[in-house]
Amino acid sequence: AEELPGGTAENAPVPAAVAPQRSFSRQPAPMRASSSVVEPPTLSLATIQNHASELRSDLAVANQSYAKLSSEYKNNAEAEKYLNREHQHRQAALAAIDRLQADTKAGRTRSRAAQADARTVQVELAAASGAHWQFVHSIETSSAATTH
Repeated sequence: AEELPGGTAENAPVPAAVAPQRSFSRQPAPMRASSSVVEPPTLSLATIQNHASELRSDLAVANQSYAKLSSEYKNNAEAEKYLNREHQHRQAALAAIDRLQADTKAGRTRSRAAQADARTVQVELAAASGAHWQFVHSIETSSAATTH
């Protein structure tokens, strides 16, 4: 084995630039309200299929929050606009999950439609996240304006 300053070549640390990256992260990087382009994380079709039930349950909780926040911010037009956008994107993601699960049950797990639905889930959830950060920014801005 070749001798290196930190030991042999077999046990040398892998530089960060070539270290393998995980393809699935439970906590995506937060998106800024000023971002105009929201790029979703790349998840495999199998990952989305395996986590469809969790995604569905998370979206059900988000719907409950939407109902509460919608009534709480009904007098703030800007916040309500972003809250509605977030809800619409989450509903579109839920519809894609429904189609994906139907394809999976029918044995069409690798079909183009299933792949397109998996991509739609990612895109819609990323868009919902972007709308959420815009919502948060709008309520921070409006609360700062009322305190000054």
